[in-house]
Amino acid sequence: MITPYPPNEYPWDRGGIVAQVLDLTPAATDQVKEAALAMGVEGLGDAQLRRLGRCVFAEGEVLPEALSDLAAWCVGRLDTGPHGVGLVLGAISQVLGHRGWAVVAAAAAIGEAADRLPPFDDLVAAVSSELDRQLAMAIEPIVSASPPAIAAIADSPPGHELVRGALRTLASAIAELELPIAPTPTGALERAWVAALAGEPRAPLASRSSGVEREELATAIVELARTWTLTDFEAWRTGDPFVAARAIARAHGLGVWLEAFESVRADVSASLDDELQAAWATARATAYAALQAPSPDPLVGAIATLARNAAVVAARMLAERLAAGRAPDAAWIVELLGDPRAHPELWRDAAPAILAAMERR
Repeated sequence: MITPYPPNEYPWDRGGIVAQVLDLTPAATDQVKEAALAMGVEGLGDAQLRRLGRCVFAEGEVLPEALSDLAAWCVGRLDTGPHGVGLVLGAISQVLGHRGWAVVAAAAAIGEAADRLPPFDDLVAAVSSELDRQLAMAIEPIVSASPPAIAAIADSPPGHELVRGALRTLASAIAELELPIAPTPTGALERAWVAALAGEPRAPLASRSSGVEREELATAIVELARTWTLTDFEAWRTGDPFVAARAIARAHGLGVWLEAFESVRADVSASLDDELQAAWATARATAYAALQAPSPDPLVGAIATLARNAAVVAARMLAERLAAGRAPDAAWIVELLGDPRAHPELWRDAAPAILAAMERR
C-alpha cells in the first residue's frame, strides 16, 4: 500500500490513522503523535539533533535490542493510554526503518533481483541515515518555533564569566565600602536563615561598622558562582541565588546591601536570557547545517519510502486490533517486526519503485 502523503507528513500520519480508527479526541490524538515523534527523536543518530528534539518533545525511551524484549515492552505500553500507543508507534517505526527490516523487505519484494543489492550493512546504515534526515527536517519548524532550552547546549552553559564578573564587582564594593551595621547577637545567623526563607524585611541598620563582617559577606558572594552547571545556570536565570547571602547580610546587620543583591540578580537574569537565546540559535543552526543532504542514491530513497509506508500500514493494523478489543500480544508484535515475509501487505507494493531505483543507480 503506497499512501499519497508527502514525506514530511509521515511522522504525523501514524497518529492520524490511529486517531481516526479509534475515534480519539483531539487531545488524545496529540498525545499519540507527540509520543511517536519523541521515540523518533530518541533514536536520532546525531547527538546534537537528539538534544534539540528532546527539548521540544517529551523524552522518549531507549528500546530493548532483543525482539522478544521489545515485544514485551510494546505490550506494556499499550496499556497506558494514548501516550503509550504513540510510544509503540514510534518503536515500530524505529524497528522497520533502522534495524534492517526495510532492507530485508526490499529484497523480498524484488525476488531474484535482490542479488544486485549493495552490501546489507551499508544499505541499512544509509537507509537509517536518510530516515533520520527526513525526521529532522519534519520537526525543524517545531524546533525553530520552540522557546530556547539550556539542555540543548552541548558544552558547558554560557554566562559563567558574566556572573563571576558581576559578583566580583559586588563583593569588592561590600568589602571596601564602609556602611553602618547592626550588632550581631548570639544565634542571629540561624534566625536570619529563617527570615530569608520567609522573605521577611531586611535587618535595620545601626551605628557601627566592621570589616570582618563585610569580608565574610563578600566571600560568600564570590562563592555563589564557584560552580557552573545547568542547574546553576537556571538558578541564576529564573531563581533566587542570593538566599544564603541575604541570610548572612541580615545576621551581620548589612541589610543595606539587599537592594543591591536584587539589582544584580535582575541584571544577570536578563543577560543570561540573552545568552541562552544566542546559544540556542547557534546550537540549532549548527545541528541543521551539519545535516546531510538527501541521499543521492535512488535505492536508499526507495527503501526509506518502503519503511515509512510500512509504518503507516502497521499503525492501521495496530489500531484496528485495538478498536476490535483484541489488543496485540507479544507474539503478534514479534511476528509483525520479525521476518518481513510474514506480513507482505507491509511492503508488496514497493517492488516497482525499488526495481526502478536499481536501474537508475
